Amino acid sequence: MGNRVETPDNLLKTIEAIVRSPLLEEYNIGITVDLPRRKGQYRTWGPRNNAPSWQHFVVLNTRPLQASKALELEQDLYNLITNDRRSVLYRKYRGDTKHKPHTKSLGGLTDDNERPYYIYVAWGNVGDN
Repeated sequence: MGNRVETPDNLLKTIEAIVRSPLLEEYNIGITVDLPRRKGQYRTWGPRNNAPSWQHFVVLNTRPLQASKALELEQDLYNLITNDRRSVLYRKYRGDTKHKPHTKSLGGLTDDNERPYYIYVAWGNVGDN
């Protein structure tokens, strides 16, 4: 089971399970090569960084991905999330980005096929901070 390739539909079900919590206020999906750093950024960002400060962070895929696959998977997930504006997935998605076209980005890194990328969900609950 650990070697299974994650599909966008399968990962979307996991995201929806998280997002359906009545405590979850807003969330974001992304890719990263440095899980501890990205998790720390979400915990310490805030209005002065023009970014959310969220306490919750999970990795969706259980295996590392090459950059091109991670970008493709993130794009597919974003498309699925933003397809239905009535869905809870769309309503709770990060408000300052859900109305814009998705921009693929490796966060300034180059695709050298040596760094492992991971898909994550970060979120804030009502009353956090």
